[in-house]
Amino acid sequence: MDLAQVFLALAYVIPGFVGYQTYRKCYPAKAVSDTVVVIWSLIHTLVIHVALGGISSVLGEPRINYLARSPETLGWKSAALLLGSGAVYGLLLVLAHELRLKLNVWPTEPLSIWVKVNRREPGYWALVRLKDGGVCYLGWISDFKFDPDAENQDFLLRDARAVDEGLKVKYSVAGLGVYLNTRDVAAIEYLDRE
Repeated sequence: MDLAQVFLALAYVIPGFVGYQTYRKCYPAKAVSDTVVVIWSLIHTLVIHVALGGISSVLGEPRINYLARSPETLGWKSAALLLGSGAVYGLLLVLAHELRLKLNVWPTEPLSIWVKVNRREPGYWALVRLKDGGVCYLGWISDFKFDPDAENQDFLLRDARAVDEGLKVKYSVAGLGVYLNTRDVAAIEYLDRE
């Protein structure tokens, strides 16, 4: 098998793989098998190839559609086009997902309640009750980790204050806030800021 044949074989997987991984970086999901990744990569690559073929015919520029070219003319520019088209496609998937969420078109539930409650609009305080029963923190969740394969998730509570059961402030936490993990949390209540 020569280099041109290897390139053509990879041309059917690489763009879709790059696009799929770009999207999954922004919207994590549980790990899937390699077979599923390859299948989705092929599907996404098919969409990319159709789009490149359409762009190529509209612009009258046959060099864009690298699959229509003879293998001898393929070079590093074609490889860059493979990677670049996959990255652009992945970013378009992310943009389409964000627009769909903002416009409430085809609303879907996120894969995790953790993501759903933390994507809420600003203006809510989080009252975090720890399992040890003695400490409650009030603040807002500014950053959180979402790893679908992990049982517990990390998060940062900003503008944090230690409070008692009546929400009377015991003390304010200096610095960035309180770093917590859901394994130590009994409950999180979201309260209106007023």
